[in-house]
Amino acid sequence: MGLARDMKLVYTLKKLNQVIQRSTYSTNFVSLFVGEMESDGHLFYVNAGHHAPFVVDSEKTIDLPATGITLGFLPDIPLYRSYVRMTPGAVLVLYSDGIIERMNTEEEQFGIERLKSYVTQHVNSNAHDILEGIFEEVSEFGNRSAWEDDVTLLIVKRSPDDGRIH
Repeated sequence: MGLARDMKLVYTLKKLNQVIQRSTYSTNFVSLFVGEMESDGHLFYVNAGHHAPFVVDSEKTIDLPATGITLGFLPDIPLYRSYVRMTPGAVLVLYSDGIIERMNTEEEQFGIERLKSYVTQHVNSNAHDILEGIFEEVSEFGNRSAWEDDVTLLIVKRSPDDGRIH
């Protein structure tokens, strides 16, 4: 569908929901996180039922919870846009369930708290190093066995020096 220049994010996603709802079986749905990042660190987003991304800076961790349900369940769904400001040096983490549901030999999940803890401890690293480190940590946690679920991870870092996004 694409976002037209003059179309609002929520309106576009509601139209996308109608397309998905009409074209799939009632058991299919799509979780989705879409964000619009401004150069000054303002992040406007819609989270349609996706695992809550989070932002870590030197002082706190902020969850970005759902702002609506997953797309495809109903022809008309409530969605709204939310906002967070990423300070210079802050890190945005988006992930799929394959990261947090990775099991160790005792059948314990890696979990969201371990993920947040890792990012908090490495918030001063660059985005690439944080991403690689998380994959290493989660792989090691799972005894380096084959991945059993989709594993997607996106790290966005606002530069601590000039505030640019990386």
